[in-house]
Amino acid sequence: MKKSLGSLLLFILPFIMTLATVYIVRTNGLNWLGKNYYPVYPYLLSSLNLARMEGVPLFHHPGTTMQSTGAIILRVVHGLRILSEPNFQLDVLKNPEFYIRILNYTALGFNVLMLTTLGFVTFWYTKSITTAIILQLSPFIAGMEETFFITLPHFRPEAFLLFTSELFFIFLIVQNISNTKGPGKFSSDTFFVICFAVVSGFGLATKASFSPYLVIPLIILPKLRHRIKYLFGTVLSLIFFTLPLIKEYPQFLRGFFSQGPEKIIEPHLYLFNMWSLLVNNKLFSLFLFISIVILLISYGVEKIRKISSENLCFRLLWAVALSQLIGVMMVARYITGAGNYLLLPVLCLSGVSLILIEECLSSIGCELKIDVEWGDEASNSRQIIFSAGGIWLVIIITICCLFLVGKNKMITYSEYKTIENRQRLAVYHKAQEEYKNYAKIYYFGSSSPAYALFLGDLFNRKSNSKILEQMYPNVYFYDHSSGKISDCKNEIPVEQITSKHGEKIIFQGPVFKGDKILNLKLRDKLRGNKNQNRFETIYEIDVP
Repeated sequence: MKKSLGSLLLFILPFIMTLATVYIVRTNGLNWLGKNYYPVYPYLLSSLNLARMEGVPLFHHPGTTMQSTGAIILRVVHGLRILSEPNFQLDVLKNPEFYIRILNYTALGFNVLMLTTLGFVTFWYTKSITTAIILQLSPFIAGMEETFFITLPHFRPEAFLLFTSELFFIFLIVQNISNTKGPGKFSSDTFFVICFAVVSGFGLATKASFSPYLVIPLIILPKLRHRIKYLFGTVLSLIFFTLPLIKEYPQFLRGFFSQGPEKIIEPHLYLFNMWSLLVNNKLFSLFLFISIVILLISYGVEKIRKISSENLCFRLLWAVALSQLIGVMMVARYITGAGNYLLLPVLCLSGVSLILIEECLSSIGCELKIDVEWGDEASNSRQIIFSAGGIWLVIIITICCLFLVGKNKMITYSEYKTIENRQRLAVYHKAQEEYKNYAKIYYFGSSSPAYALFLGDLFNRKSNSKILEQMYPNVYFYDHSSGKISDCKNEIPVEQITSKHGEKIIFQGPVFKGDKILNLKLRDKLRGNKNQNRFETIYEIDVP
């Protein structure tokens, strides 16, 4: 009965996660609204190029694992609807939102399947339903907003990193149990070397932000030869998973090694960035701080040093804490507290930290109870504090409180997105209906499927520009950085556009700070109606 209830709980959590994600996907609405099109549309068109065997122009993350998956899915889905549109490329470009929904739900399905597997494998090896649930909750404990609103609802590298992290946790659990409870089916060191190498190569081929995980196998693998084999296997795995961009290797390597600021970041700014990241992720920082304190005590106190040196949990806690610190140090070089999604891989380690903290505290408590003489009253108090049940009770109550706070944030965010999407859609439909015969110029932040496809194609070297030009003949795009206008293929002088369309030209997108652009006077048709142009507006132009 107890096992049946535990198995049911391990199914319920991924099911609830699926329902919540589907709700958020519907709340977020169309992917071309606002700035939702990045990076979903670039990866959609990159998957399309790969499916058409035209290479992978988009390799910045590098993201080849998700592009290869996307290419297969696009081909399979089009094969099922080939009668509606025989031309594969045209079908995807005409129905991008349909294909994106399929890709989104596929990535979600992978994560649900892996979370369920993680729960059952953990339960099978540890016989602890609490440990299994904590690991299933690991992507949400310290980064619930990033997981629900950025990762799971979208086809982007973070969704595949989440999947990879969960697979990594499975191997950690199996290796930990097989090494601490004697040889078993999966006790071969070579087996774990291969598993960790394959998963690490897959994660690196998805996004470089997975690199802090490489520290963990290097610390927990028992011998130097295993670590050398692991590094060599990771390189081979990375090469295998990035084979689709083999022709782009020289450019990819140049871009990879030239990432970051041109000069070394100033120390005070770097420290401020680290502090911002830690403050913005309070639960993550709390677990990291507790882990460091436990490690300092375990290696600094002579009575505890013996059990810490023999217990794999302490070594694993050290590896996880170091991996988290490296992740914070990497992200702090580029941002100032924003963009926590870059921290997602190390945020997911918070669940592992939580379990290891409990294990280490229990070991320390048992050691103190054996070595030190206490009175009956003190012994009972200490037993309550250090018992696994008492620790888990405190942990579960803390997580429930944090989830209640996170739930309110999620509801607020959903309400905000609903209002934003309605207002943006109202502006878009107004532009399509009342300015039907006008030429339209879009720019970054514009809600338009044409701009989403243009941006995605821009990241893919305009490989679909011919078809897009036919689909959107009177649509142009303004680049803020260069101050130039282009169609789907080439740059076009503004005089050519005004001579062709006269005054029948509109700009649609976020509100400009000024009222002039390209020496053209702009008339904001929605200014004054705060509810309507809060996010987006329409400009007519005065042609000189």
